[in-house]
Amino acid sequence: MAISVDWSDLKSFLDDRKLAAQFVETDSKYIVQGVDGQFTLESILPKGESDSDTTDFENNYKSGGNKRIDTGKDFALSAAAGDVNGDTVVNKFGANPSLSTSEFVPVWDDGIVYTYLTSAKTLTINRTSENDKTGGTGALTVEIQGLDGSHNEITETVNMNGTTNVTTTNSFLRVNRMVVLTAGSLGENDGDIVIDDSGNKQAKINKGLNQTLMAIYTVPANKTAFLKSKYWSIPCNNEIEARLVSREENEVFQTKHLLHLQGGYTNHVFGYPVKLEAKADIQLRAKSLSGSCHSVSAGFDLILVDNS
Repeated sequence: MAISVDWSDLKSFLDDRKLAAQFVETDSKYIVQGVDGQFTLESILPKGESDSDTTDFENNYKSGGNKRIDTGKDFALSAAAGDVNGDTVVNKFGANPSLSTSEFVPVWDDGIVYTYLTSAKTLTINRTSENDKTGGTGALTVEIQGLDGSHNEITETVNMNGTTNVTTTNSFLRVNRMVVLTAGSLGENDGDIVIDDSGNKQAKINKGLNQTLMAIYTVPANKTAFLKSKYWSIPCNNEIEARLVSREENEVFQTKHLLHLQGGYTNHVFGYPVKLEAKADIQLRAKSLSGSCHSVSAGFDLILVDNS
């Protein structure tokens, strides 16, 4: 059922929520609605007389009106499709072939404690194969996805140069992901590709994987993250302690969720998503508690909401 309001209130509703006006035109009036999920506001505007509200509607809203409303689409699907202005989805996943038995480490390609940068820096790309270069059979170009010194999202594409190091043009405070965009006849990186600052590794693509496997992420500036779910996969019958940890800016890492797992696959969906503010660092960490096989893979799903 529609709620009757003045045109000024309906106009604000449309503008604030970036909605198209829905309307029916008769000989004497416009019946105009704004529909957002369960909320519907309605104004009736007269035709054939001097009316500033009607003129405003006809000049500024009519031509863009009556666009299709898809009320049945899931929000996450809409965000993934790019239909929700400013909102996106993020899937982070990682693997660690050899968990520590003495300390908790993030689930990522290098399998050791992760050390964050404290200021934005140009970073160095290192490779272990001469085939990963322009004209080679391995990786030709790599894209770095990260954050600048103000936590704004940035990307950079780098041309590989074999075992000769390449320095980024941009300064990165965080590296959230690195992917091979193009490759030679192998179709993949022939050797490990590492991005670091004087040996402090920020991301790594292991041989043949074409992208990082790191269950590590930092929320960009002016975004709020809502963590919907996470999973753990243990290929052996070993027991691990699995932790979801995060820290807000200028704070310490806090444990947000903890599980003891033994072999198999576990998917945990939060009844209410975990809210994480802009600039928060997020990790999945684990430690092996028993067994001789210490491999694990894990990941999590986020919805990023634009704070503006």
